[in-house]
Parts: sequence; C-alpha cells; structure tokens
Amino acid sequence: MVEGLVGIASGFEYAAQHLTENRHKFGATIDAVGLAIFYLQRHRVEITLKAILRDFRVDVPMHHSLLKLWKHVELGFRDKDEATWAELDREHGALVEARRSWFVRLPVPGRQRRNGDRTAGLHRPRRP
Repeated sequence: MVEGLVGIASGFEYAAQHLTENRHKFGATIDAVGLAIFYLQRHRVEITLKAILRDFRVDVPMHHSLLKLWKHVELGFRDKDEATWAELDREHGALVEARRSWFVRLPVPGRQRRNGDRTAGLHRPRRP
C-alpha cells in the first residue's frame, strides 16, 4: 500500500482510470464523466509535484498553481541533479504548461446571459 502524498496521487489516478474504463456500466458518455476525469488527473499532477517537493525536504507551498509548483521542483532539481531536471522538463514540462492554462465553462440549463452565453463562467479569478 502506498501512503502519503504518493498514495493520494495514486488514488486520483486509479479513480480517473476507473471512470474511463467503466463509464459504460453506468450509462455515462465520456462527455458526462470528462470533467471529473480532468479534475482527477489535474489534481494527481499537483499532488505528485508536492510529493517531489516534500522529498526535497522543502516547505510545500499551499497554492494550487501547477506552473509555480513546477518552478519549485525545478529549483530543487537544479541544486541536486541538473541532468535529471533537463530530462524531466523535456518529458513533462509542456504538459504542466498546458494544464495550467485550462479552465472550465459549464453549461447551465435554462440560464442565458445577455450575450447569449449559457455557461456558468467558471474561470480563473481576476486579480485585484
């Protein structure tokens, strides 16, 4: 049994895989479970980055920004093993960069804004 942050990340991975493979058993289309799968996979990346930071024995930031966490991991690797960091960044950096900019707009039945938009408008909060 895997414990700690790695165990939590593994749980998110398993849940996403289970939903993907078994959605037909409860009559869901991939669109119906897609948001949940996206959330689970995105959170798995966040928890994994925090586990890496904990392994470096540094304070783990409480924010949820994948890009900022990736930068913290970069600093930790550069101090210890720059070649490993270069390989890790080459293999996974683009994924972290892409995931940081995704946001969700959910359809809201029966609700329409003045511009004709029927979404809940979930997006990154505006900075003051």
